[in-house]
Amino acid sequence: MYNFLQKLKNSGHTCTLLGIGPVSKSVIKATFEAGLKYSFPPVFIASRNQVDLESLGHGYLMGGMDQFDFVSTLKKIQNDVGYEGPLYICRDHGGPWQRNMELDNKYSLEKAMEIAAAYNIGFKEHNGDYLGAADCSIHPEIGVTGVNVAPELGLVGTDAYLFLADLENQAAEQSLLTTGESSGLKNLLIEKTFKSSPWRKWLTHDLKELPAAEVEGNGSLRQLIARVCGHYVYDDPQVATARDQLFKNSRRFNLVENPEHFVIEKLLRAIGFYVKHFRMEGINRIAGRD
Repeated sequence: MYNFLQKLKNSGHTCTLLGIGPVSKSVIKATFEAGLKYSFPPVFIASRNQVDLESLGHGYLMGGMDQFDFVSTLKKIQNDVGYEGPLYICRDHGGPWQRNMELDNKYSLEKAMEIAAAYNIGFKEHNGDYLGAADCSIHPEIGVTGVNVAPELGLVGTDAYLFLADLENQAAEQSLLTTGESSGLKNLLIEKTFKSSPWRKWLTHDLKELPAAEVEGNGSLRQLIARVCGHYVYDDPQVATARDQLFKNSRRFNLVENPEHFVIEKLLRAIGFYVKHFRMEGINRIAGRD
């Protein structure tokens, strides 16, 4: 990655790299498709909770992965998509403000950037999810090397599934399919995310302090939890089966022409937003790596 960034620097082109939290296979596929479409290098940045050694309990991604499984999965999807440019596989967390001395001395942004530059270390911003266009556009100007985005992509993917599930429910209301034929994915996501995901982590302070019984009885809050935390349960066997049934019903009743492509397109649009405003489009060509 250092050589790639140096080539960009020498060309005079400034940009900020987008680090993708690989929260699902759909997100990985959409990222490679975006790399192919916009000519930029996919950067996958997994946390230890997502990917780690089997002896340490592996991670929660895609049914549980260690580093070898993760790399193998990336390479397979890359090959399926046909992306042949550079690929960077990184680890989340690190850099300035990760040592007590730097925290105690209250290093400014300028000081942290100066330290990073002295050691040829890029400055990576953590959790750039849900930033607006103006906020994204200033990142290349101030020298931010990379920003990682993950929870937003989980929500985008889950919202796509929930949209299809609502269409399926409408078909059921019109008696086009029976209760037994329906996937039940929406209710399953609501149930599973409440029982099996770290939903308190993603709620605002006032909501995360609510007793579990109160949250359980709040339908709108349970649906919010399903949207925000759905990606944690994608690989639950019941959820996976329900998703397959949802796609089958979507094709059978022509709810959308291609449900898999529908989900990928939603993710591709979200990724494309950051590619545009981080000035990443075409950087493979600029660096001579297309």
